[in-house]
Amino acid sequence: MTRILTTESAQHIAGHGRHFQLIVDVHLLLMRDGRVLLGRRANTGYGDGAYEPPSGRLGERETIVEAAVRAAAEEAGIALDPAGVTLAHVMHDVSGAGRIAFFLAADGWEGPVGGAAGGYSDLGWFPLDALPANMIDRARVAVRNFAAGTRFSTYPSFGLLSLDWLLMQLVKTHGSLNEIFALDAVPSAWASGAALREFVRAVCDRDSWTGGGDGIYLYDASSPRARAWFFNPDGSSAEFCGNGMRGLGRLIMDMRGTDAETVAVGDGSYAVRRAPSTPEGVSRVVLEHPALAFGDGELPPEFAGFTAVSVPNPHVIRVVDSYSEPELIAAGKRADEAFPEGANVSFLLAIAEGDVFVRTFERGAGLTPSCGSGMAASRAAYAKVTGTDPERPLLVRNVGGVAEVAMRIRDGQWFPVVSGNATVVYRAEAGMAGEQLGPVDYEPAENEAYAVLDERNTAALKSAGIVTAHP
Repeated sequence: MTRILTTESAQHIAGHGRHFQLIVDVHLLLMRDGRVLLGRRANTGYGDGAYEPPSGRLGERETIVEAAVRAAAEEAGIALDPAGVTLAHVMHDVSGAGRIAFFLAADGWEGPVGGAAGGYSDLGWFPLDALPANMIDRARVAVRNFAAGTRFSTYPSFGLLSLDWLLMQLVKTHGSLNEIFALDAVPSAWASGAALREFVRAVCDRDSWTGGGDGIYLYDASSPRARAWFFNPDGSSAEFCGNGMRGLGRLIMDMRGTDAETVAVGDGSYAVRRAPSTPEGVSRVVLEHPALAFGDGELPPEFAGFTAVSVPNPHVIRVVDSYSEPELIAAGKRADEAFPEGANVSFLLAIAEGDVFVRTFERGAGLTPSCGSGMAASRAAYAKVTGTDPERPLLVRNVGGVAEVAMRIRDGQWFPVVSGNATVVYRAEAGMAGEQLGPVDYEPAENEAYAVLDERNTAALKSAGIVTAHP
């Protein structure tokens, strides 16, 4: 593989002993009747399930035109005349280890498109103003730059294009109506931490065009093990969000066409796998947490009778004989002062054999319809307080839905396993400041199926005499 070597200063060479190297990609921008040819990646180990212009890596002693001709034959099954290949766009990608992408156009070709499988499961023609939602983000940006007449860009965008112009795919998901956004971007894409926090607050604002949310996952699926970062709606970072991880895990599995994935968040790794849909047709995902930890110190006096559990974000749980929402809210607010880093506060009420109700006041978010890590922590606390078998699946209800939770015990450690819905509400395009840059595409079938399940859960809570707000 040929790489471009930058000119280094003598001081840098002396200090590092080698040149910095850039990976070189070559993409085909083939147009027909105002539409661009895109391939859906498959079995490559990177971005599988997502679209991009047919591409290849520059080979040793190969020109970019020769690479384009080779990629056309291998990935699209067509023959290009080298004399008809022209440079359309160049992108310098600094989001990872560093790469240069050359996007080349052609004035014609021989043979039907799709004659060779290559690294794509299918090829299709897409309007420049209606690119598919599941597209490699840097490829999407490059194609839009090309359509706007820009010949050079960077990713993330600097210099010729303002960062404010960069659009990203924003997906709203929910687990038990705990609405969590997922965005294919890394925190370093923003100019500063303050700019990132402003973006998070703008997207999660209930009065914004997004309808708001209870937090957001940024993620990078460019390597076999995806990495993610979670932020509360106030812009503060958090260790983890269980309901959001089910949604994010489903998106990554959908994108890659897999049935199981592992996602790294902070110091932990979370295994997700598909589960059978509910009778209502609701998509479900099983999420296995890393080992939890029970608190080994004395709790503040105002939290006597609570059980402390870290999953890894901190929770304090109280098993109650009757549910009082005002008391839960008051306890949640006290937690900000009682614990140095705050804590999520949950009340758990047993309503039938193998059936409990959990409500959580979340740190940085307040009352939400559901808290995935709160369900996991509460299940563990319930087993510890009551002495019931922690490995027995327990139906956990909250105002947003239901989930099945159990502990898997290995070498004396408890690993929470949560099975619940992972519903896609809509897909949209947002800018770096949280502004709307494209249409909002809802998933009506998924939302209608979940509405049926939600009605049945609400009826069950009502019959149990539980009175609670339903944000």
